[in-house]
Amino acid sequence: MTWGACNVLAFIACFGTFTWAMQGGLFRKTSHASPGLTLIRVLGALSMAVHLLTLILARHSNDLHAAAGFVVYMSALTLFAWAARTIWRRRLTLAFAEDEPAHLETCGPYRWIRHPFYAAYLLGWLAGVLATGQPALLATVLAMGALYVHAARQEEGKFARSALNGAYTSYRQRTGMFIPNLWPRKGAHP
Repeated sequence: MTWGACNVLAFIACFGTFTWAMQGGLFRKTSHASPGLTLIRVLGALSMAVHLLTLILARHSNDLHAAAGFVVYMSALTLFAWAARTIWRRRLTLAFAEDEPAHLETCGPYRWIRHPFYAAYLLGWLAGVLATGQPALLATVLAMGALYVHAARQEEGKFARSALNGAYTSYRQRTGMFIPNLWPRKGAHP
């Protein structure tokens, strides 16, 4: 099997799983979809189509890029699966939901990063850039990344307004938003 075929299959595995989760397979739905969630869905669908078409049409002259893309796709899928397993019993709501947080998850990948699902999605988008060697796909990484940062900040605002504010403040000091915080602030307790 070629790297191109491996990357198409990896893309389908990643984004098929991500889509399943957003359509009610993993996350709890709230009463209505917010405009932010609708934007993620629409822009995400368009970006997926562009990535898949680019992957199918790409001429893989650089096996190192293609292999790196495959590794990043698998990393995205692994991080997503780990986060999904961690929250399976106490599921989170979808992006931009206005619910009040009921608990603070600090196990699994949440021990190191506050938003492992968004981090997994970003890895998936970045994998397409690496796999194809097409820097134009960076536009999708930046666009989706901006939406994920906005959603993450909105979620963090919900914690700040909730009874979990104190615990979340301490948690935020010792973890990174999308990548591990290698230098936690002094006084942050695990």
